Parts: sequence; C-alpha cells; structure tokens
Amino acid sequence: FSVTGISTLASINVSGIAGIGSLTVAGVSTFTGNIDANGNLDVDGQTDLDVLNVAELATFNSGIFLPDDQKAQFGNAAGSADLEIYHDGNHNIFKASNGFVKFQNNVFQVYNQGGNNVAFEIVPGSFTKLFHGTTQRLLTTSSGINVSGTLDVAGITTITNTSSGTAL
Repeated sequence: FSVTGISTLASINVSGIAGIGSLTVAGVSTFTGNIDANGNLDVDGQTDLDVLNVAELATFNSGIFLPDDQKAQFGNAAGSADLEIYHDGNHNIFKASNGFVKFQNNVFQVYNQGGNNVAFEIVPGSFTKLFHGTTQRLLTTSSGINVSGTLDVAGITTITNTSSGTAL
C-alpha cells in the first residue's frame, strides 16, 4: 500500500512501524497504545492530561494557576511533601513540615497588602526595622535597639544607666 501526494483516507489501520514524513489528521484520532514523540510536540487549544510527568525543565510562559485548596508541593513525595504553598479559600498557606524555613537574601522586606508600605525590613548583619503605617518605630543596631515614639512597658522593668552602671 503506497500513497504519494495528498490523499484522503476514510480509515487507516497500522500495526507495526509506519514511516510517514508528514501526517495531517482532521477530526478525532484514537491511539490505544503509547505515543512516543521524539521531537518537539506543539499542541494548540485545550489539552486534558490525566497525569503529566516532566523529566526535564518545564517553562510556563503565561504563569501557573492552581484553584483553591490545590497545593504546590515540594520535596519528599507527592501527598507527603516537605513544603506546601496553597490558598484554602480564605487564607494563603505556606506550610513547612520539617526543618527551618530559610529566606536567603541581602534584604528581606514584608509589605502591606497594597504593596506600598513596608511592615518590616531585615538586612542580615546590619539592622531590623519595624514600622507602624509608614513610621519606623523600632530599629535594631549593633548596640541594641532604638525606639521612636512612646515605649509602654508593663511588668518588671530594669533599665541600667550604661554610663554609670547603676539601675535607674
């Protein structure tokens, strides 16, 4: 059986190996066995996959969307991950089941919901700043802390005069 040029076939059944340089299929095609694509696979339109295993790097040009209660899981094994990030419908959850949560950076800042006011800022080995609104209220330094505004302390308080060493 040989076809050269453009042909329209109502049905074709292949068992074994078929060498086809280019194949255009219009309509629904059903494959009952595995499909092995050794080159690039370009799919336009919606693609429904029950399970997708990616052995190498995956790039998502338009981002990743996970509905409420669906988790991005990292480490260990699916279902018992070491780190989960998800939204439960009301709250954003960052859950680590073991070890420390480490943020490694030169400057670490947390902002308000609008993203226009710093709530706190940490520069490791240098300082930590805490803000109320846009006003810095506490600053850690190499010699202690600086507080701007009123310091309201309840309970037992001992303040030592650093120049004389006596309690005030």
